[in-house]
Amino acid sequence: MPSYEPSLDELNDVRAAVGGYNPHHPFNPNHAERQIDCLIEDFNNLIAAGAMPVGVNAAAMPPALNLPANDRSRALAVALAIMRPDWDAAEALNEFRYMRNRLLEAWRKKRHQPEQKLRKTVDEVVAYGSLRAPVPGWPLAHEVVYREIHAACMSVADHIVGPPNGHGLIPDLNAAWGQPFKDEVPFHASEILSWLQLPYVQPPPVINAPVSVVFSIGVDGCDIDVPGHGIDVVPPGSRRNLLLVRLCARLQGPRGFDESVPVVRRLMLRSLDERKAEIQLAELVAHDKGVNIAGPTLKLTDAPGSLAQLSFEADSDLQVWECPCGRWTCDREHRLSVWDPSEYPPDASLRTFLWTAVKGKGGRFLVGTFIESMYYALLREGA
Repeated sequence: MPSYEPSLDELNDVRAAVGGYNPHHPFNPNHAERQIDCLIEDFNNLIAAGAMPVGVNAAAMPPALNLPANDRSRALAVALAIMRPDWDAAEALNEFRYMRNRLLEAWRKKRHQPEQKLRKTVDEVVAYGSLRAPVPGWPLAHEVVYREIHAACMSVADHIVGPPNGHGLIPDLNAAWGQPFKDEVPFHASEILSWLQLPYVQPPPVINAPVSVVFSIGVDGCDIDVPGHGIDVVPPGSRRNLLLVRLCARLQGPRGFDESVPVVRRLMLRSLDERKAEIQLAELVAHDKGVNIAGPTLKLTDAPGSLAQLSFEADSDLQVWECPCGRWTCDREHRLSVWDPSEYPPDASLRTFLWTAVKGKGGRFLVGTFIESMYYALLREGA
């Protein structure tokens, strides 16, 4: 386990030892994508065999970190020293402690094999680094996560694009798309990465009372008009989750709909075909066979005067979730901040988490699980 804590001087020695590391293979030193592939390959070798990446001066490593008993601490320190763009030993030590404590909790909760521990150690550094401010992502960590998302999206493309460019479900998808579908995959992967890193609309709407958020049927779907933040258009087939996180409000609409919206109560918006929409004041209700999503539902049409208002009598905060999957479990599956090595099975890696978010649960591509994924939500949004 990563129980050994290096000193500030030892962390500086680790940084110096990795100073000559450059994740390039000699045959293609200027290819950025290959650089990240090599970094991933080097980390995989570190995990599988404890092999230091080529260019890391193992002899310059602190002696305590070269002991076999401290291999996880060494992997954590080396990954941190490689990933961190601006070196500050004091900050790096605090980050080391934070990640070490999360990993120790994972080992305490579930029995892990040695290679599983090393995998989660490296994954923890990648996940942590990909969320750092001010712009999400230490560059290398950001690119590692992007490459995994891109690979997952390409796997989906193989399953939905028919021959000759794939082996999937829709033979004429390229023709219907107007250009080769796979040419758009890099842009799709970037959008999904953004949702994973920044799960809320930025900047988050701060509601200054007395105002109302207005929902109405527009030309291109359901319009959400947040005063001071513009209009978000939810196209037919797409969805939104909104969460009131401070104080309460009232949701009013056609046919006498008038309901109080308590704090931390979720609004689930579904934009439908035929110029209709539904807004459910949703909660999870347990019963003897499991749980259901329940709550009163407001129905909107394009009839004159048919609109809904979420009215505030005091200043409040409203979360509008970026991922348009509309699922109840979106906040537990479709944002990178929920990655926690102690909450996932020993054999579940960060790659497993990302691929599941992108394409749905299960090792194989299945339509039934794909429709719960972030990629399906993106395509449904009109990407």
